[in-house]
Amino acid sequence: MKHVKDRMYSVKSTARVGCTYTLTCPVCGKTLTTTPSEEGVKHVSCDTDSCGVVIGYKAIRVTGVNVVSPQSKNGMLEWGGIISRNRYVLRLGKNVVGRKDKDMPSDVEIDDPDAYVSRQSFEIFVCVDDEGGYRFILSVKRLTNPLYLNGNQKIVGESMDLKFGDVIQVGSVKLKLKESKK
Repeated sequence: MKHVKDRMYSVKSTARVGCTYTLTCPVCGKTLTTTPSEEGVKHVSCDTDSCGVVIGYKAIRVTGVNVVSPQSKNGMLEWGGIISRNRYVLRLGKNVVGRKDKDMPSDVEIDDPDAYVSRQSFEIFVCVDDEGGYRFILSVKRLTNPLYLNGNQKIVGESMDLKFGDVIQVGSVKLKLKESKK
């Protein structure tokens, strides 16, 4: 990180659109996160009362997805029965999964009163990997009931990579990560 002028810094490396980055404020040490949604010169500001540091960076969009990569297609979550099959195509960035709740809405809402799914249970973060394919990262956020990945119990705060075919079970609901057709 390069100091530009009073309370202004710049990052030399570029950021990819849709990926989340963590920075440390060079003045107060606070952890800052940013997820650029479009290309261009961007900034993240430290909101600590006495700090006010601004860090600038350049965001780029990576194109030309490598179809040879095993994670080259965008993913989709699929759950439910044969008649009531639900699908959600994951988008770049954060995709929050949880029980349907008007006060804490999720991107993927599980609307089954018998499911025992917490509000905003977990998220799947999608970004472009170094090989030009997609990377899927599951982060467990909050749970009343256990979350299982391929039968192995996970705990709040855990993060792990997903691959196509993985099954996430929370409460009585099983969600499968599949390749989307788009």
